Amino acid sequence: TGRDGVFRSGDGGDNWEEINRGLFDAVSSVVAFSPDFAQDEMVFLGTTEEGPFKSTNGGNFWRPVDEGLTSLRTVGLAVSPNVRRDGQVFMASLNGNVFVSSDVGGSFETATTRGRTFRTLELSPNFLTDGTIFVGGSNASFIRSVDGGESWDDIEIGENTN
Repeated sequence: TGRDGVFRSGDGGDNWEEINRGLFDAVSSVVAFSPDFAQDEMVFLGTTEEGPFKSTNGGNFWRPVDEGLTSLRTVGLAVSPNVRRDGQVFMASLNGNVFVSSDVGGSFETATTRGRTFRTLELSPNFLTDGTIFVGGSNASFIRSVDGGESWDDIEIGENTN
């Protein structure tokens, strides 16, 4: 990913093909795969200016999925491990917004807005049972949700988070 586009390898990295159809001149920043990618071939791509894109055919064609987003500068994307049932896709933007989709990227709603720069978004390895989402920002600032994005708490480095 990056300024040169998106590439895919089907042979362990020996050969690569460009898969930018539908992306135009978008600069990619992050990628998130469906946990069932082998069956559904669904993948999301975040871009620095154009928002997230979705492919349902392994990257052969991309379409924008930005309905409801108030910021398109994508720095974090995550797909729920239970996306077939809950439809959840999470997106963090550079300017301090976290969005959630409950319809596999069809539309997004704001989950939280913070007055800081975000850099990454990750789901807990136990997301199905603990509903935990971490969003990291500048200057070692983090926010966390333990209820699937319904509410958010600030976490300071060095704070006991047990």
